[in-house]
Amino acid sequence: MAQQLELTEALEEAVGHAKHHVVMVEVESSNLAQVGYDDDRSLLLLEFKNGGKFAYPNVERETFDDMMDADSIGKFFFANIKKLDYIKLED
Repeated sequence: MAQQLELTEALEEAVGHAKHHVVMVEVESSNLAQVGYDDDRSLLLLEFKNGGKFAYPNVERETFDDMMDADSIGKFFFANIKKLDYIKLED
């Protein structure tokens, strides 16, 4: 079961870097607005249409690529990403 992670110093640095250097891509989804991936830190960033922003550490590049290639990004998220530990991001 997924749980919200405490923001350790290392995670805070990784998220801070990603928020400023990762290009977010708009996606066709009823729930997700934008996605991005930091290869150097294996960090998946998601922004939902309701404004929620989340980072998922330790996500393999292959998982990100599979999500982007999926027929439904939202269904892929619910089946494969939602169960992962995450960090809720502030604006």
